[in-house]
Amino acid sequence: MAIIMSILETAKQNGLDQFKYINYLLDKLPNELSLLDNQRLEAYLPWPENVQLHCK
Repeated sequence: MAIIMSILETAKQNGLDQFKYINYLLDKLPNELSLLDNQRLEAYLPWPENVQLHCK
């Protein structure tokens, strides 16, 4: 629960709609071939432009 709350609070602090951000993560992350690559995961943090466009 603490991880989910942390993700939601980070989204909020970055001006994202929390519901849209969680849906975005749940939609996109399962399609990644590997979640061990830090560069791939960084693309899903709340501040990249692509995430900002989808989740505002």
